[in-house]
Amino acid sequence: MKKILSLLSMLMITVMAFAGSYSDALHFEVNLMGAKAVDLPNGTLTIEKRVDGTYNVTAEGCDFTQYEMGNWGELVCEEVAGTTDASGLTTIEVSNPYCYLTQSSYALSDSKLVVKFNDTKAYATFNGQLALNALKKYPFQYTFGTDDFGSTGGGGTVETTEGPLVEAGLTPNGARIEAKPFTINWDTHKVVAKLDMTTCQGVNENALSFSNNAANLAEWNTSNGASLHFYYTKDAYVWNGTANVQLTNTFTIQFRNSDDLSTTPTKYVQVNDPSNVRVELRQDGVYIDGTLAFEASDYAKLLTYNDLVFGSTQGDNRSNATYKYVEVVGLDWTEPATVVASKEYTDKLFMTMAGGQPSELGTSTVTVKEMSDGTYNMSLVIGENTVEAENVVKGTDEKDRTTYACTFNMGEQEYQVNAVVYTNDNNEEKIYLTATTTGATFTVGSDPDYVAPAEPEDVTLWEKYQADGNGFSKTATIDWDKQKIVASIDFSNGGDDKDILAMTTGESFAAFQTSTYRTMHWYCNQSVKQMSGFFAKSGAGNNNTGRFDVADCLAKFEISKAEGLKVNGVVKMTPEALEELFASNTVLIGSGESPKFSQAFYNYIKVVSLDWTEPTTPETPEAVVYKNTLKVVRNNETQTYEEAEVKVLAKEEGKYEVTIPAFSDMDGVPGQVGPVTFEATGTESEGNTVLTAENQEFTLTNVGWNNDVVVVSMNGTIADGQLTGTFNVAFKNDASYTFNLYYGVEPPVEVTEVSNKDYTSNLRIYDSESESEENLFQADEATVNVVKYSDESYKITLKQITLNEQTADLVFTGTEQRATPYEEGGTVETEETMIVAKPDAATEEFLGGEGEEIGATFQIVNVSENEIKMALNISGNTFMYDGEFNYDQPEEPKEDYAINFEKDAKQTHASRYSTSVSLTVNGQAQTIEFGKTMNGYEDLTAHIILLCF
Repeated sequence: MKKILSLLSMLMITVMAFAGSYSDALHFEVNLMGAKAVDLPNGTLTIEKRVDGTYNVTAEGCDFTQYEMGNWGELVCEEVAGTTDASGLTTIEVSNPYCYLTQSSYALSDSKLVVKFNDTKAYATFNGQLALNALKKYPFQYTFGTDDFGSTGGGGTVETTEGPLVEAGLTPNGARIEAKPFTINWDTHKVVAKLDMTTCQGVNENALSFSNNAANLAEWNTSNGASLHFYYTKDAYVWNGTANVQLTNTFTIQFRNSDDLSTTPTKYVQVNDPSNVRVELRQDGVYIDGTLAFEASDYAKLLTYNDLVFGSTQGDNRSNATYKYVEVVGLDWTEPATVVASKEYTDKLFMTMAGGQPSELGTSTVTVKEMSDGTYNMSLVIGENTVEAENVVKGTDEKDRTTYACTFNMGEQEYQVNAVVYTNDNNEEKIYLTATTTGATFTVGSDPDYVAPAEPEDVTLWEKYQADGNGFSKTATIDWDKQKIVASIDFSNGGDDKDILAMTTGESFAAFQTSTYRTMHWYCNQSVKQMSGFFAKSGAGNNNTGRFDVADCLAKFEISKAEGLKVNGVVKMTPEALEELFASNTVLIGSGESPKFSQAFYNYIKVVSLDWTEPTTPETPEAVVYKNTLKVVRNNETQTYEEAEVKVLAKEEGKYEVTIPAFSDMDGVPGQVGPVTFEATGTESEGNTVLTAENQEFTLTNVGWNNDVVVVSMNGTIADGQLTGTFNVAFKNDASYTFNLYYGVEPPVEVTEVSNKDYTSNLRIYDSESESEENLFQADEATVNVVKYSDESYKITLKQITLNEQTADLVFTGTEQRATPYEEGGTVETEETMIVAKPDAATEEFLGGEGEEIGATFQIVNVSENEIKMALNISGNTFMYDGEFNYDQPEEPKEDYAINFEKDAKQTHASRYSTSVSLTVNGQAQTIEFGKTMNGYEDLTAHIILLCF
C-alpha cells in the first residue's frame, strides 16, 4: 500500500508543475426556465500548471441544491493552453476545452474559457451548453473575479459614453433606425440589448448593426472598417451559401471586414423565447441569452475601434422588433429587475393626528409589485400624490398572513409603513396599511385584528328598594357618550317635600353649590302628586323647574348627554343646562338632604346603555292546538289516530315549538313514544306558514324508553287554520325503531308487480292509412311482455320489432280504461282490457322523436292463463299503425283437383293419350268417355256423376 501511495504521489508531481488558488467573487448561472444563479462572495478558483506547459482550471462550489438540482461539485477544464507576457500576466482563451463536473454526469459542450491571472489575482469566465437531459441543452456560465487587467486594443484610457442607443420600447415597424454614434472602452464596457422578436414578419430583418462609421453601417461591402450585422428570420427558407434551409426564430450573425471581403464569418442562432431575447456584444464574444453565439476572434477588427455607430440601415428588410432597450453599460452591469406580478388594493383612506380621531380622506390605492430579482416595490396614492418605496420586506405574521414593511418619504417626512394582507368575511383579499410619522398616521383599509373596546356595563344601583327615611347613596361611574342614568320612583307613600333623587359631582350632598362640584335635587309632594327639581350651576342662580304634576306619583327619570333630563318622557332640563354634570364621569346618586330623606319606593335606579328601553312584561303566548287524522307507520304496520292533537307554539321570530302526541311503539311488548316536543323553523309562502325541522333531538320519559333520545324531522304547512304534514321520529341509537307520521295526509302507497308474463304468438303491424294495409312487420313467433302493477297500471313490451330497417323493443306504459256507463246508469260489460299508453323515451325516439306526440292503445283478451289475443294501435302526428297479436291467419285456397299439374300441358308422345275416366262410387263403376285426346287435363265439371250413399 505504501508503495502504491508513493507511486501516485510521484505521478502527481510529474503531471503538475505548480498549483495556485485564488479567492474572489464567483458567480455560477444556468438558464433553465429563467436564470438560476449561485453566488459565492469568496469563491475559489484553482489554476494548476502541468509539466507540458498547459493548465488545469477548477472552479469550486457549483452547488445548485437550493433549486433542487443537486450539488455538481467542481467544474474542471483540463490541458488548456495559455500565454504569459512580460508583465507576468497569463492569458488563456480556448474554445471547447475538455471539461467536466466532478459530481455530475451532465455533459458540457459549445464552451469557451477565458482566464487571466498573475501572482496576486485571477479572472475567469466560462460559457457553454449544459445537457441536463438527452433532449435539450441549457446555457451555463461562471464568472470569477473582475477583469481589470487591461487590454491591448479597443481599451486603454478611452472614456465610454454610457447610456441608451435607442429609446426604450422603440417599435420601428419596418422603418430605418438611423446611425447612433457612441464611444466604448471594451476593457470596461459592453453593449446590451433586450428585444421582443414576436412582431417580426419577414426574412432577414436587419435587427442590429454595429460599424466604425455610418456609411459602412448601411453597406454590405465595408470600406476601411468593419461591420457586424444581426438579421432575424421568423419562419422562412433562406439561402445559406450552399442550399435553401428553413430558419425559425433564428438570428443570422455576419461580420464584414474591409481587409478581406471574400470571407464572411456567419453563425445561425435559434432563440428559445422570441419575446425576450438578450444580446450582449462584449470583448470576449457575442452572447445571446447568456450563451456564446459569435466568437470574438471572428469580429476582432471591430473590437479595435472605440468609436462606433449602431443602427438598422443595411439590406432590404427593416426590423419589426420591439427594442426594450439597447444600451452601453459597464461589464459589471446587471439587468434591471422587471415586474413579475402586481396587485392593487383600493380601500378607504384615513388620517389620524396625534390624540385625535380618524378623518376619512376618500380612497387610496396600494400597489405591491414583485420584481424579477426577488425584491418587492410598493406605491401608495394619497390624494394627488403617489409615493413609492423599494426594497420592501415581505414576511408572514403569526396568523400566516403576508406582511410588508418599508419606509417612504413624503415631503420632508419619513413614514414607517406596515401592511398585512388578509381575506375578509366576503372572501375578498384586502390590505390593511399604516404609514406613521411624528404626530400623524395614514391608514388604508380596515384592521382585521381590531377589537372594539369593551362597552361599559349596565349597573343596577337599586332595584325594588323601599327607602326608610335615613338617606342612601352610591357612587356611579358613567361614560356619558355611551350611557345614561334611568330611575323609576314611586312616591305615592313618599310624603311631602322629600328629597327623592339627588346627584352631585362631588363627594357628598352637604352643600347645594360650590366652586368645585355641581349638585342636583328632586323633591316630591305626595299630597298633590307633584314634583320639582333644580341643578346648582356655577356662578349665581340655579336651574329650577318649578312644580309640575306627576300622574299616580310615578316618576320615570332619564338623564342623557343628548337629551338632557326627562321626567315621564318630557324634557325638564336641557343638555346645555346640565353640561357641567356631563363633564364628570363619576356621580354620587341617592337621597342626601337631611332632614328631607326619601321614603319613596324605588323600582330601579340604573346606569344603562343609550339604547336601553324599559322592559315590558311580555304576554304569555298560547299554543295553537290542531286536530287531524294521524297515521303512524313502522315497517309494514300502520296505526291510525283520529282527532290527534298537535300543538304549535310561536316563540321568537321564525321559531316554533311543536309537540306531537304519544303513539304506540308497535313493539312485541306494548309501549308508547312521546309526546315529543321539538323546535321548528317557520317561513311564509303564498300566505301559508311552512314549518320545517331537521334532526331535532328529544329525550323520552316513557316507561321502557326513559332517557332514550329520538331524532325528529318535520315538513308541514299551516293553511286555512289547519296543519298538515309529515314527521319522522327515529331512535338515535336504534334505527329499527323509526316511525313515519302522516298528519292529515295519506301515507304513500307502494306500487308492486301483480303479474309479469311473456306471451309468444304471431304478430303483424301494418300501415292502417294505406289502401293495401301492407305489413310493416310480421313474425310467426313474436314475444309480447305484459306487466300489471298494483295501481292497475301496465307496461307492455313488443320485443324485437323491426321498422324502417331498425330493430328495438317497443315499450309502452299506461293505465286500464274502465267501462263507460250507459245513460240509464248501467255499465258496458266487455271481455277485453283496454290499455291507453305512452311510449318510453327510447321507443319515442325509435318511432320518430318527441315532436310526433305518440300514443298507443292495446285491447287484450285473455284466452287462457298463458294465452292472450291483442289488437293494438300506435299513432303519431305523421303515422298510424295497427296490429294484431295471436290472430287467425286465412288458410291457403285448396285446389279442386286431386292432381296438381299444368292444365295446358300436352302428352309428349303420340302413343300417349287419354280416352276416359273411371270412378267407383258405392261399389259401382262409372265411366266418363271423352275420346282420344293429347290433353293432360280434362274439365269434367260438365259431366254429372251420380253419387249414392
